Amino acid sequence: MENHPAPNDPLPGQYNTPPPPITLDAKGEKLWAIEAILDSKRTKQKGFQYHILWRGFDLEQATWEPLQNVVNAHIAIRDFEKHSKNKPRPVKGL
Repeated sequence: MENHPAPNDPLPGQYNTPPPPITLDAKGEKLWAIEAILDSKRTKQKGFQYHILWRGFDLEQATWEPLQNVVNAHIAIRDFEKHSKNKPRPVKGL
């Protein structure tokens, strides 16, 4: 069985431009929409992080983000925690 590119995949040498940020915060920094939270981890060097799939981006472009970068994401966090009960969670009160 052959694999065929999806119809919306760019042609070789072409690039799908990522969508613009959804808004700017009070400091003028870009805010991006979260499609889903894929995973979580806690490390000694970087503390607690979520693995974020950004809306309009490919899975390969998902990034690990520290908790303080994940703002206005209550629904995505709730959905992740509901379906990922054995994954690390942030420590409350820190």
